[in-house]
This record gives sequence, structure tokens and C-alpha cells, in this order.
Amino acid sequence: MYFRTTTRKRGDKIYQSLHLVESYRTKEGKVRQRILVNFGSASQYSRDQIKEIIRGLQKFYQPLRPPGQTPYLGLARGGAPSRPGAERDR
Repeated sequence: MYFRTTTRKRGDKIYQSLHLVESYRTKEGKVRQRILVNFGSASQYSRDQIKEIIRGLQKFYQPLRPPGQTPYLGLARGGAPSRPGAERDR
């Protein structure tokens, strides 16, 4: 899971939205992303507020990983890798 901002242009105005996104694989093996939460306008949140949201979500996130491994829940901008080394995973 990661945060992603999306930018849309309507006329002369530009709108940015903040989404919590999950990646998954289809039955055919293709990678897709789905929006879990739309937080609305990205301009209403500071970076510290986003970090606080992440900390709150981590309390409820139950990873499907062996005990002792920390789940990753990070920030991304416009589809950019949200953790070091993520470009190798693509």
C-alpha cells in the first residue's frame, strides 16, 4: 500500500487528490492498482498529517508476512517508487 496523488485538469484549474492505493495481481498475473481510500484534495494535508495517517493505519494493518518483518506502508508521488530499491521490483 502506498499514497498516491493524482492530478486532473478541468479548464484552467488543476486539482490534486490524495489516495491510499493497493497493488494486486489479477488471475492472469497482471499487476493492477485499486484505490482503497480517497482522502480528497491533497492540498488540505501537510506531510506531517500524512505521516500521522500512516501511523494510524499501521495500527490496523495486519501484514501477510512472517513475524518480525515490518509491513511497508509508504508515500509515493505520481506513481514514483515509494521505498528505496523499488525501481528494481518493477
